[in-house]
Amino acid sequence: MRGILTLALKDLLLIWRDKFGLFWILGFPVIYAVFFGSVLGGGHGDGSGATSIALTDEDQTEFSQEFTARLASSEALSVTPMTREEGREAVRLGRQAAQVVLPTGFGESLGFGGQEEGGLEIAIDPSRRAEGAYLQGILMSTTFEMITDRFMDPERAREWLPDLRRDVEEAPEIPGLQRDVLLQFYDALDKFLGDIDPDIYQSGPALQGPRVEAVSVTRDPSGPQSAYEIMFPVAMLWGLMGCTAGFAISLVRERSRGTLLRLRVSPLSRAQILAGKGLACFLACSAVIVMLLALGRFLFNIRFENPPAFALALACTSLAFVGIMMLLSTLGRTEEAVGGSSWAVLLLFGMVGGAMIPRFVMPLWMQALSNFSPISWGIRAMEGATWRGFTLVELAPACGVLLLFGAVCFSLGVAILSRHET
Repeated sequence: MRGILTLALKDLLLIWRDKFGLFWILGFPVIYAVFFGSVLGGGHGDGSGATSIALTDEDQTEFSQEFTARLASSEALSVTPMTREEGREAVRLGRQAAQVVLPTGFGESLGFGGQEEGGLEIAIDPSRRAEGAYLQGILMSTTFEMITDRFMDPERAREWLPDLRRDVEEAPEIPGLQRDVLLQFYDALDKFLGDIDPDIYQSGPALQGPRVEAVSVTRDPSGPQSAYEIMFPVAMLWGLMGCTAGFAISLVRERSRGTLLRLRVSPLSRAQILAGKGLACFLACSAVIVMLLALGRFLFNIRFENPPAFALALACTSLAFVGIMMLLSTLGRTEEAVGGSSWAVLLLFGMVGGAMIPRFVMPLWMQALSNFSPISWGIRAMEGATWRGFTLVELAPACGVLLLFGAVCFSLGVAILSRHET
């Protein structure tokens, strides 16, 4: 046992002295987790979830300014005043989701009339059509609210009538009889608005759509509370990939330089030598997972609520990658061959396993394929042991697959290595 520990400490010391290799084992996973966690919104994004729009007010009237103020007060929008050219460029460059232009004549068009000019203009980023449709709904709602407010004030409502009468009188497509009917209606409406007591009029029922009741829904505590909770388990697997490739290269280096042969002629058996190498890889993998968890826990408040489940996931995941390391070390007879082939295999596992793109955005056939990747099962185990809060029973399937994968790879690696020595 002492010989195994000595060999393991020797390998760990060599890994520690290799600063470039240590970067890929620990430095890169930290950068990966922090960078993509921040890109994906950190805690809860900016806390507003507001759609950013550029607003151009070319009308500069009382109504356009009121419309602008209402949009700016909306919690669903983040409004930035810009000129027409600035707003269009911001949308083109993706800095704003859309541009809303209030052209000259906008205030006059905000009523019952059918003016062909003065309506809203919207420029939308084609890649953000869902937000564009959402924005159009907000604009229609705001327009309806302003029309309702104007109609509920008799004096302001009467201001529309001369323009409406003129539009009807100048419309050649309206038959004479129908024109007379509309003009009589406007005259009656003008007399009604002039005679009605404003207090009584405003106390009556207002124009409105169906009542909408907002219900507050509390975030599910079982889901990820931040993007960091999603990215740190993935970063742990990147760290394990670095450990696996590093130890696979060190094993073939010892074979090519005769170190393994000298160890074989020592009192140590081949099983003890491989056990020492495996123990060093296991300890390095475990240390990487623990350090990343500690960093995520204390700096980004990642949840860690079930220590026994985490210990089980850590042990099974580390053992799986010890087996993978043993198999990868047999993929060549030189350091260059093993280094290149190891990273090629690991990156392939990472691509289909969720280390590069999340599984939920993959097509169904690729999600099924990811079940053959140890990276995928390792991520499930780490997520289950942290923010998902799995029990030991719920964690058992992922751990079982990892142990099976590690055992098969380790056995194949030892068998191939034995053939190379003969």
